[in-house]
Order: sequence, then C-alpha cells, then structure tokens
Amino acid sequence: PAPTCVPRREQDVDAAVSCHEQRLKVASDHMLNDDMAAAYESLTHVYLGVAEKEEKAGDVTAALTGFSKCLSAAERAGNAVVAAKAHFRMGMLHFGAGRMPDATFHLRRFVEDGAAALGDRVAEGVAHTTLAQCLRSSGDAAGSIALLEAYLDSAGRSSTEQHGPAMACCSLGTIYHEQGDAQRAVTMFERFFEIARALGDRRVLDTARFNLGVARGTLRMPAYAAAVAGDLPKLLEWKASRAGL
Repeated sequence: PAPTCVPRREQDVDAAVSCHEQRLKVASDHMLNDDMAAAYESLTHVYLGVAEKEEKAGDVTAALTGFSKCLSAAERAGNAVVAAKAHFRMGMLHFGAGRMPDATFHLRRFVEDGAAALGDRVAEGVAHTTLAQCLRSSGDAAGSIALLEAYLDSAGRSSTEQHGPAMACCSLGTIYHEQGDAQRAVTMFERFFEIARALGDRRVLDTARFNLGVARGTLRMPAYAAAVAGDLPKLLEWKASRAGL
C-alpha cells in the first residue's frame, strides 16, 4: 500500500502537500486504485487549505493556483462539495481581478452544478448576482435578467435567507433603470426596500431607500417637467409626493 501521511505539525502545509503528492505517485505507479482515491481526497482538503491561506494573505495568483489544484483533486475524488467551493472562490477572485470570462465560467459552473451540493444560500445569492454582473458587462442584459428572475423564483419558494434575494432585486432594478424601464425598476426596488426593512441592515436599507427614490423620481419625471414649466405650487406638490417611503 501507499504510505500514509501524518505531518508532525498540522500547520506544516508544505510537508502535507509533499507527503500526499508522494502518496498519490506511489499509488499511481502501482495502480492502487483505492489508495489513489484516498490520496486525491486528502489532496483536495490540503490544496483547499493552501488556497484559502493565500487568498486571506491577498495573493490572488497563488490562491487561484491553489483552488485550481483543489478543483482538479476534488473532481478526481468525486467530492462535489469541495469542487463547488473551488468554483465559487475562483469565480469571485477572477471577478475581483476583472477577468469576466473566467469569472463567468466558474460562477456558472457553481450556479448550475455546485450550489445544490454546497447548500450555502448566502454563497448562492452572491454567485447569482455576481454572475449577472458578468453577463451585463458582456452585453447580455437579457441573460442577466433571466438568471436573476429564475433565482428569485427559486429562492422565494425554498429559502428563508433573504440577503441573496435583496441583492438580486437590487440588481434587477438597476438593469431595468439602465434600460429606461422605470416602472419595472420601481417594482424591483420596492421589493428590495421591503426585504431590506425586514433584514434590519441599516446600510442595505439606506441603499434601498436611495435607489427607490431615484427610480420613483425617474418615473415621475414628466410630472416634474410639467411642474417646472407651470407654477411653483405644482412643483412643491410633486416634491412633497416624494417624501416618505
């Protein structure tokens, strides 16, 4: 059988990586399938630890290398949970670095294949809204809208976690506002505002209130223009109608 690996110190990551890679080589050379599977499973977790350490240290390149190795080992080991984590983290790192095609690839894999395995509703919400931003940046607004609407439908039926739906509503409202569809923008921002109030997060609530105010102002712009062209009482009436959400 292939040698087992028990580094003297748990924090001795380099020794753990070297040991498990050697174990994999021995198992591969001798066609020891069970030992190969065990080695891949061990490397899955070791590489994950290395990648997370590098990400925390701010070394994006090293973190991506670690997550890539982790993903490869996880797929060989059949570990869907760790593979999902790797896709999610790689997608977010690529997004942060402005590499939208790579971010789109990994986040789409997570959304389509990994989210259910991981079972992390917060990560699922972040992945959907970030992937939607990637699609928007590539000019695929329709794809972004379809993705977010499908997510909201699913999240509304199956989850009590509301930060993800809040972000999705905000993103949809922003897209509709950019497209000049003020009514749909208001509808989405109203939903965002209601969720934000339920969450009790002041920063989210302030963002929701601001976005809703802008969208409502855009929707009422014809009335505002008429007031400006007419008399002061109409203008004051229009301004008063904006007060209080």
